Amino acid sequence: MNIKNTCQSLRPFRDSPVQIFVGGRRSGDWRIYNHAEDSNPLMKLAALAASCDSTELLLPDVRPSNGLVVDADGLSELMPRISDLVSVRTGREADGVIVEEGASAALATGDCPTVVMWAEGQGFAVVAHAGRQSLIGSFSDMPGVGLMTGKRLDQSVIARMVACFIRRKCALASVHAFITLGIGGPSFSHSMSHPDFRGANGRMIGFVRTHYGKSCILDTREGTLSLHRVIKAQCALLGIPRKNVVSDGFDTATDREADDSFRWWSNRRGEKGRNLVFVSVMPS
Repeated sequence: MNIKNTCQSLRPFRDSPVQIFVGGRRSGDWRIYNHAEDSNPLMKLAALAASCDSTELLLPDVRPSNGLVVDADGLSELMPRISDLVSVRTGREADGVIVEEGASAALATGDCPTVVMWAEGQGFAVVAHAGRQSLIGSFSDMPGVGLMTGKRLDQSVIARMVACFIRRKCALASVHAFITLGIGGPSFSHSMSHPDFRGANGRMIGFVRTHYGKSCILDTREGTLSLHRVIKAQCALLGIPRKNVVSDGFDTATDREADDSFRWWSNRRGEKGRNLVFVSVMPS
C-alpha cells in the first residue's frame, strides 16, 4: 500500500522543503505507543519517511502534554532498525521536536491541534502537539490536586517552539506557523453549569479572555474554546506576524466524509484511535 495515497498532502509554506501529511480514520489507527503489535503503524511510518528521502524518523511521546520541545538528540532511545533506509528515534516525553533536513517526524493526535513552524530560507522545521494543557495549563478543583491556574505565556509550547528560531537567530518576521487538525471551537465546550467542573471551567474561560482575547471563547456560557485562536494569539504576542499564521479549518469532532462517516478519530466522541500528522524536511 502506498501510504501517500491514504493520507492527505498539505503544503502550506511556499518555496519550502517542508512536506506535511495528515491521516484520519480511513488511513488507519495511528497510535504509535501502546498499540496492538499486529497493527503497529511503525512500518508504514518508516515507509512514508523513506518516500520523502528521510533517513531518520522522530517519534516524540506527546501524551503527557508537558510543553517540551526537543531536538533529535533529545530522543535518546534509538529503536531497532525496522527499515534498511530509515532509523527511528523515540524514548522521550515531549510535545514537540525540531526536524532537520533529511528527517521526518510523526505525531499521533486525537483532538489536540498540531502546529508546524518554518522560517523562510531555513532547512528545518519545528512541529508540536498543542493541546489545551500545553497552551494554557490546567484548571482543577479535584481532591488531592489543589487549585490549578493557567501557565505563563513563556511556558506554553508555542513559546518553546518560537525559542527554537530565536536560538538560531531567525528573524521572527520570517517565521510561518501552520495549525492542522484539532477540534473546532464549537465542539470544545467547558460549560459554566457543569456540576463538577463549573469552577475550573469558569477560571479557564476568564484566563483565556484576559490573556488571549474574548474571541477565543465563542460562547461564554458553554465555554466553547477555540484552540486555533489561542494559538494565533500566542504567536502574535511572541512576535510572529498574524498574516504568517494559518490553519486548515479541519474539525476532528465533526468533519465527515462524502458517505457521512466521520473523517477523523476524536477523543470527544470517546474514540481511542489517533490521527497522524507527519512532517518531513526534504534534503537540499
